[in-house]
Amino acid sequence: MTARLIEIWERLLAEPVGPQDNFFELAGNSLLLARLATELRETGLAEVSLRDLYLHSTLSDMAGLIKGRTS
Repeated sequence: MTARLIEIWERLLAEPVGPQDNFFELAGNSLLLARLATELRETGLAEVSLRDLYLHSTLSDMAGLIKGRTS
């Protein structure tokens, strides 16, 4: 799991996160998800659709998704 992804989650959600945390259970919403997608793209981590981020909403699932896009 990438430290940059954790940093982005913690900044957007304003709280510490763990691997099994779910973006939406930690007060994430569609607007924050769009910001997350933008930050992933702008930082060069990955180009990921909102749909894919929604379907991979735990930190560990999202990290796996991103890793699969960058391998």
